[in-house]
Amino acid sequence: MRIISVAFLLTFAALAYCGQDWIYINRDEKVDQFQLSSKGKLQYNGSGIDNFSLDGKANRLAISPFSPDGKAAVVFSFGDTSQCVVLQIDKHNAATISLDGTPVVWNSWSNSGAFLVLSSYTDEENNLYSVDLANIQVKKIPIALQKSGEKTELDTTTVRWNSPNSFEMEAFIHCASCDSKEEEKIIRSYKLQVNAETAEVKTEEQAISTQQ
Repeated sequence: MRIISVAFLLTFAALAYCGQDWIYINRDEKVDQFQLSSKGKLQYNGSGIDNFSLDGKANRLAISPFSPDGKAAVVFSFGDTSQCVVLQIDKHNAATISLDGTPVVWNSWSNSGAFLVLSSYTDEENNLYSVDLANIQVKKIPIALQKSGEKTELDTTTVRWNSPNSFEMEAFIHCASCDSKEEEKIIRSYKLQVNAETAEVKTEEQAISTQQ
């Protein structure tokens, strides 16, 4: 069980989970079809990506696996200020996405390629977003499960798409003020059914496993 309340652990877990599929590229480096210049300009198959330039204090990018239709990818930067964009591969264009907190190096495409789900974290919480790829419209998915003194873990490894615009996943509630050992224990467990198009969330509390 991964606890994602701490920024370092959250980032490490996400890297470990997705690291084999994501591309990591530094300034003045070429990896596969992508090339990043020393000035932060990104190219794909030798052609420049419009509307994107790596922030001056950042030196590295993470590029996600392509969407199922091969038309899009997600890019995160590593630096004092995080950048998040959707690459529109067929248009050689980038669309900036605004997220609260720091992006997690994780994403999930709907099976049809119409929607994208992203996650971010702050010291207080982690958040979930849906992106309509037809118009790059971003919606924050409202998940309000925790009470005072608690924190929510969104287990992104459990995301499963069950229709073109909806997915299910699990969420766990932990004590936010306990010591590290007690903090790992699950207080409550939920199954979430999320509509990526409307950002509507249905929750169902589940029995907690005795093997924690």
